[in-house]
Amino acid sequence: MQRDIRGVVNRSLSDGCAMLRTLLLKTLSRSVVFFLLYASKLIPLKWGYALSGALGVTAYSVLPRYRRVALDNLRIALGEEKPDAELKTICRCMYVNLIKNIYEFLLFPRLSRNEIKSMTTLDGEILRKYTAAGNGLVILTAHLGNWELLGARIVAEGFNLTVIGKDQRDKMINRLLLYLRTSTGVKNVPKGKGVFTPIMEALRGNEIVGLLADQNAGPDGLFVDFFGTPASTFTGPAVFASKTGAPILPAFCIRQSDNSHEVVFFEPILTTRGANEELVEKYTQQYTKCIENIVEKYPEQWLWLHKRWKTRPEISIPAQDSAESGKEAP
Repeated sequence: MQRDIRGVVNRSLSDGCAMLRTLLLKTLSRSVVFFLLYASKLIPLKWGYALSGALGVTAYSVLPRYRRVALDNLRIALGEEKPDAELKTICRCMYVNLIKNIYEFLLFPRLSRNEIKSMTTLDGEILRKYTAAGNGLVILTAHLGNWELLGARIVAEGFNLTVIGKDQRDKMINRLLLYLRTSTGVKNVPKGKGVFTPIMEALRGNEIVGLLADQNAGPDGLFVDFFGTPASTFTGPAVFASKTGAPILPAFCIRQSDNSHEVVFFEPILTTRGANEELVEKYTQQYTKCIENIVEKYPEQWLWLHKRWKTRPEISIPAQDSAESGKEAP
């Protein structure tokens, strides 16, 4: 009887601590966002970046739970080639890049298309080349560099862009995020069962669709090799592209040392209309290899906070052949 009571008490305390932690993190995230939003209206851009850098270092120091997740991921991916001290430096720099991303994101409603262009170098001829066939274009990217700025820059170049966005649990933050994203002209489709029709309409209209495929896809994902370990991966980019024969163009918006950005393109993955499961798996491995290559080159700019390898395969899966993919475009 006493053990049962003790168990109930322990579970109640554990649930209470979890709720308190969630509330504190929600309050903290809102505070950071709205503080930066307020600051972005009052201080020069240079000061905003300095403030964001300081907040990033602070976040690394005061959020040990998320720091542990990031370091665990870094050890899985890079632990054999980099010492632990370097991994911690990468982790700290990742926080700095993340807070700078938030700061830049909050500036979006006040930026003209020319100002967005001045922030980010992009070769628009590459986009025009791969939309010339009229089958649409899938831009494959990752939570690396400033992925939101990538979308804004594509629209500033004169293209229509539709993205799939996951709704955030915090409804206030979610409303702000949608307002900021769509303020640049990006069209947002909420993630869920209703994504197929608007995405296919965009591709059939020879528009660009932007998709992220670098996070854990859960038990329904396809396991492909990522840094030598099977990772459950979203096949959406391969499936959507194969419906129209659209090329998949890996593109990443990389932060430079002066806080400007450069969009880096990889060689496109040319798809076959109506591709079978084998081809979908091939395309998925190819674009995952591209993501691996860019993360390896700019590890401090990838979002290591996500549990990328959380879902495990039921049986051992050998590393997939990356074939000829994953090469950066000249």
